[in-house]
Amino acid sequence: MSARAAGRWAVLAALALAPGASAGTPEDLVEGARLLKELREEEAIAVLTRVLDRGDGTSEQIAEAWVLLGLSRFNLRDDEGAGLAFRRALTAFSPVALPRNANPKARVLFDEMRVLVEREREEERRAARQPPPTL
Repeated sequence: MSARAAGRWAVLAALALAPGASAGTPEDLVEGARLLKELREEEAIAVLTRVLDRGDGTSEQIAEAWVLLGLSRFNLRDDEGAGLAFRRALTAFSPVALPRNANPKARVLFDEMRVLVEREREEERRAARQPPPTL
């Protein structure tokens, strides 16, 4: 089994062990997680995209949808799409995290996106502190 396949199974195991949906969780988010767990990434992407297009749910739930979308794309070897989804997850809810047993390569990509988002936020804070230019 390749390292990527082994990591994929670790992600699926983490999703399988995750607690059930809490009250108020959009049904499509639960469905997207189920589809990813069943290795039906293309279907998961379609369902999670619906969740994100609607924009309902808390910022944490929206971030979770982005994480699941990122993992789906990562499993399909779309690292660019996965990185964009992880970045959106971190923008929506900065404390969001990958499942504990996520593929180490997915975790590296996720951590790279976290650094990028934190750097952008720091630049925004710096820009906000600077006085406006005088003419």
